[in-house]
Order: sequence, then structure tokens, then C-alpha cells
Amino acid sequence: MRIRNLEKENPKEFTPIKCEMWEETFYVKTITPIYAGGVKAGYPDIEMPIRATSIRGQLRYWWRFLNCKQQIENSLNREEFFSQERAIWGGMSEDDQDYSSKVRVSIIAKKKCTLASENKNYPAYAIFPIRDSDNNLLDYKRLIKEGYKFELIVKAPREFQKSILQTIRWWASFGGIGARTRRGLGSVEVLDGSKKLLKVEEKEAEEFNCKLIIKRAENDGIASWRSAIFKLADFRQGKNIGRNEGSDRGNLRKLGRSYWPEPDSIRELTGEWIERHKPEHAAAVSFPRAAFGLPIIFEIRERGEPPKTELKPVGFDRMASPLFLKAMSTDIGKTSPVLMCLPLDHLETLDLELKYKTDREQHVIGVFERGSEGDWWPKDPQNARNKASYLNSPMQKNDGHDAISAFINYFKKG
Repeated sequence: MRIRNLEKENPKEFTPIKCEMWEETFYVKTITPIYAGGVKAGYPDIEMPIRATSIRGQLRYWWRFLNCKQQIENSLNREEFFSQERAIWGGMSEDDQDYSSKVRVSIIAKKKCTLASENKNYPAYAIFPIRDSDNNLLDYKRLIKEGYKFELIVKAPREFQKSILQTIRWWASFGGIGARTRRGLGSVEVLDGSKKLLKVEEKEAEEFNCKLIIKRAENDGIASWRSAIFKLADFRQGKNIGRNEGSDRGNLRKLGRSYWPEPDSIRELTGEWIERHKPEHAAAVSFPRAAFGLPIIFEIRERGEPPKTELKPVGFDRMASPLFLKAMSTDIGKTSPVLMCLPLDHLETLDLELKYKTDREQHVIGVFERGSEGDWWPKDPQNARNKASYLNSPMQKNDGHDAISAFINYFKKG
């Protein structure tokens, strides 16, 4: 291998690019607990609970989302769009050219974080990943308690100021810190100086093909979070909404039969069921709740029923939910339960596969394409409405032709 002789080389003179810089400090307070990871996976790092690189990554996500509209309007191809993104946020190009980020993010925290203690007000439906695998109890020490404060300092070339400020507003409204922000964990209130950062309103969300519902403001962020999460929990599994009341068998309470078609669809596909659970659902075989996000694990815990199965997108491990359910800071000291739904274009081409695992291999039960009629749920609104019209349908009851449209209508109620 040839060894470079630096004394004989004439390195190119480095001339820094001069540009006017913009810098701003934002004062951030969490209004729901943070589910963050540290040295030990799934457990927070007390010394460094929030990393600037993590927040910059979230800001990059929202910048990309907001600027996709510009890509379409200006007819930019994929590479041109990613080139614009790299110019701001950094990254590696296809020719292995490395670009550093022009956005500098730093954090100043004056106090240590506090771990959450047992809090029955936290909605278990949103924090189920913190269950202890041994005894199935919630381990609240895996959460950082709400109310954590820090300063977020953002510095970038002034030419990007407007774009980055818009990005911060959307992150403050719908993003957050740590994991499971789409289910309301790590929600934040952000002050720009002494003023509340301008929130995203319904009309602005519509400009980006999003559906935003902001409900009446409350004084408690946890109460707003609970209200938003319970809407989804009830719609999917609540008594007399997502399932019937069930029955008492001795001292054991049995959950009722689902009003959704997925369990009976799996029974039909596997040919396995017990007599009292004989498939009877009018919309089987279909999987409307796939639109809420994937994978979905179906586990029917009775002998003679189908094995534990997983519904996932073909070629991918997961599909993020298009729904953001959270507490959003609407004024200083006040929050509102919020539903924000991203554009649903990706569902038009989503193919699914249902599989189960044995000790040695995976078995695919079925593959469901999204054709003109829809293999897992119809594309055509009228066909979908017809399929959603079965008895006790959560979709028909809420005047929706699919799971998403019906849930949006259900969220508006009450």
C-alpha cells in the first residue's frame, strides 16, 4: 500500500463558505411522559435523557413531510428532492459524497429528569411496551415523568429560517420526544421566548392533505392524552363499540366477540375454531384495521383456535400508523385532545400478508393485494360502504366506509 507523503502534497486551500446565520432558543416542557432509551434498551438514560441528534432527526422527518408538497408542485424528481434535503440536513449522496448538516441542534437542561412512578391516569393502551415480560405489570420506571424542562437551541443559515420554523411548529404540535409519539408519549409545549409557539390549525393541516381535529381545551395534559387514546381503544375493542359485552363463565370474565372481521377472517383462512366461535362475520375475509398501522398481532388464547398470527405489509416489517393521538398544547398551561391523520395515499397500493411462526419457520397463511375491488378492503368508496354495512359494524355506526373515516367521525363525538 502506498503511504502518502504529506510534505510533497499541495493541499487545496480551504475557504469556509460565509453566510448569515440564524439562531433561536426555544423553551420546552414535556406535557406527557417520555418513553426513551439509553444504554439499556427501553430504559431512560438519567444523565442524558434527551439527545439533540434525536430531536434533529424528528425535525428532519417533519421537514421532509412538509416539503413533499413542494416536490409535487415543482415536479422535482426523487433525486432532486433528496438533494435539497441533504443540502440542509446532511447525509450521503449516491456518489458517496458526504454532506454535513447545516442545522445545529443543542440542548441545555438545568435539572435532572425524574422517573415516573405508578400513575393510574396514564392510558395503559398507549404504554403497553413498558410491561415487564416476567409478571406482565407496567414498569413505570421506564418512563420519564412529564414536566421535564430544557432549552432547545437551533442554529442554521438564515435562508433556511422560515422552513425550519415551520418544521419546529409541526414537531411541537404533533411530534415529541422519544418513542411512541404517535400515541401521545413525549408531547411537548414549546415557548419562543415568553410567547407560545404558534400552533398548527385545522386549515393549515388541510393544505397538506391532513385531517386535524382539536377538541375543547383542558388544564391537564394527562387528561387530554387519556381522552384521545381512549377514543381509539374503545373504537377498536370497547364494549358495544368494537365488541359485544361477553359473558361470565364461573369466576372468569370472557371478552365478547369482536365486531371487526379480522378474528373470523383468520378462522376462515386457517380452518381452525371451536364450535361456539364458528365464523359468522359477514365481512370475512377482510382486514380493515390494517389501515391503523402494522404489524398487528392476533392471539386467540383458547385451545382449538388459530395460532398466534401476524398481519404485516408485504416486503416490510412495519407500516407506521397515519394517526397521531395526543395532547397538544393550545395555549400556555392548556392542552387539547388531538387527532391528526396523515394523507392515506400509501394505502392505495398496500399489500398484506398473514403469517404465523413455529419453532423452526414462518408459514404464510395468505397474501392480500389492494386491487381495484380490494382484497383486504375495497378501494372504491361505494363498494367499501357496502362491505362496512354488516350488523353492528363500528364503521357503519360512525358513518364511515373504512376504519379511518369511521374513527375520525367517532373521535369528533362527545
